[in-house]
Amino acid sequence: MSEYLVVRLEEETSTATWIVLDGDGHRLAQAESGPLEAAVPAMEGRRVILLVDGLSVMTTRANVPIKGQARLLKMLPYSLEELVAEDVDGLLFFPGARDSAGTVSVA
Repeated sequence: MSEYLVVRLEEETSTATWIVLDGDGHRLAQAESGPLEAAVPAMEGRRVILLVDGLSVMTTRANVPIKGQARLLKMLPYSLEELVAEDVDGLLFFPGARDSAGTVSVA
């Protein structure tokens, strides 16, 4: 069974609480809190589930012709810059599936 790392972002997105679960949802370690960067070692070899406040999430679609995942993640914030009232460097962008027209769903 796969292991999961469940991460919950606090209001200040640089702070998080995380816990490691097995494939059945049983806790494998105590929950930890701290800077988001401190959770990176726990991500190794695990699927990551990110929990955020739903009122803080905007969903939209973006037309980004880039195919590679790394380049998409780099360009996505700037393609949506005009839709948000904040500096894109302080926001998180998560791409979803690409539709038949080539647009990407984004949260």
